[in-house]
Amino acid sequence: MTDRIIIIGASGAVGSAIVKHLDRQHNYKLILAGRRTAPLEQLKQSLVSDTEILQVDVARFNDPGVLKGAALVIMCVDIPDSRIPEACVEQGIRYMDISASRQVLQYLEQTDALAQENKTPMLFSVGLAPGLTNLLAKNVLDQLPDAGALEIYVLLGLGEAHGDQAFQWTFENLHKTYSIHQDGFEKPVKSFTESQTTDLLGQRKFYLFDFVDQHILKKEKGLQSVSTRLAFDNRFFTSVVGFLRSTGLTKIYRNKQVQRVMMRLLKKIRLGSDVYGIKVIARNEAGKTESAFLQGHNEGAVTAAVAAGMVPLLLESKASGLLHSHELVKDLPAFFALLNQNDNPRMVRL
Repeated sequence: MTDRIIIIGASGAVGSAIVKHLDRQHNYKLILAGRRTAPLEQLKQSLVSDTEILQVDVARFNDPGVLKGAALVIMCVDIPDSRIPEACVEQGIRYMDISASRQVLQYLEQTDALAQENKTPMLFSVGLAPGLTNLLAKNVLDQLPDAGALEIYVLLGLGEAHGDQAFQWTFENLHKTYSIHQDGFEKPVKSFTESQTTDLLGQRKFYLFDFVDQHILKKEKGLQSVSTRLAFDNRFFTSVVGFLRSTGLTKIYRNKQVQRVMMRLLKKIRLGSDVYGIKVIARNEAGKTESAFLQGHNEGAVTAAVAAGMVPLLLESKASGLLHSHELVKDLPAFFALLNQNDNPRMVRL
């Protein structure tokens, strides 16, 4: 019997790319879901396989029955609460969420006990960070089992065609205080401060940023310090943001009107390319290090490729409860080889 997969947010930039990946595989019955049906109908016309349309508004979700018969739900928009993941696991439907939001992770953590009780897996950390950063972290920690520190570096291209949610998430986190795991304790830090220089597509400064991967990976055995830092491909722009953060002026980016103006500008004026890169370094007390990196173009495309690659693994998994990518993928070289089969080859060094 063909597995039915519901993709919620299917008409979005990443959602539609996931749909097209799965459509090429001809292994699944795809259900395109979202708040508005018109763009879903338009997407359906471009697909080879027979698909269905389902109207679902995550903000007003109140009918778990619409999910009945699905083997998997892939969530491509940020959920406002835990109703949909709860509805999934109560029916034994596997759940995947491509969000990078810490709030969404908390909703899934709240649902974890119910998922374990119903012997149903939920997958988070599907994308660049968290996601591929988790996989590179697993690789370097396997190479250096006594590592006590993990450094994660994320490079984002300013020319990437990001969706509004991605822009908004970045703006919201530019002026923020959060905690990192350092020397075994939680240390309060300010985003876009405490720069470190490393070589990722050339030497550049990276600044602390509240990516959720560091909060997930700090639970790995033996780690005393975990941090994630961000830079943009445009070095000058990165330096300007660092300066604005030091003066406190990044506070303006939390204003919704300013966010809308900046989104229009960044979509209209190309300040960079669509390149991305990640680098992970593990370090032990003796100072020995192991590192891995990945780089490519089109972050949205690689997120979609990662999600599509996780689908068969999640459908076959015997696990229960909340999982992350590094807990689901067992053969890292094979998984990265799968990613490189797509239209945009990635350079990976493990």
